[in-house]
Amino acid sequence: MDAKTLGDFIAGRRRELGLTQAQLAARLHLTDKAVSRWERGVGLPDLATLEPLAAALEVNLAELMTARRQPRPLPEAEEAAAQTLALARQSRSAGQRTLWWACAACLELFGAVAVFLVWVLAVSGPVAAASVASLLLGLGA
Repeated sequence: MDAKTLGDFIAGRRRELGLTQAQLAARLHLTDKAVSRWERGVGLPDLATLEPLAAALEVNLAELMTARRQPRPLPEAEEAAAQTLALARQSRSAGQRTLWWACAACLELFGAVAVFLVWVLAVSGPVAAASVASLLLGLGA
């Protein structure tokens, strides 16, 4: 999807409906700056925004994604666009789950190191306290 072509389509359709950028943004619960970026071709709408944007512009997903009006509705194209969005959402949520597990593993490792250091302090007494303190300060930096 070419950002400039899509931006021109969004701007043209918005004007046909007699909406300002702020009004369109309000319908989408976004800022008018986001709509402005799309219309200038500087950025693209987020996947989660495509369906509400199509509804706000009174076009179907296929028209929005191809950035042109269709003389007659194409149910196959609409279904393909909806399936593409669904797959993209699944892929995104899978990536987020992977990131969550990676963060959880790092926290577990940090916890294990902290328990080990507390054990070293308990066993070694004050002699090791300075070493552990310097290690913790180094990790903190």
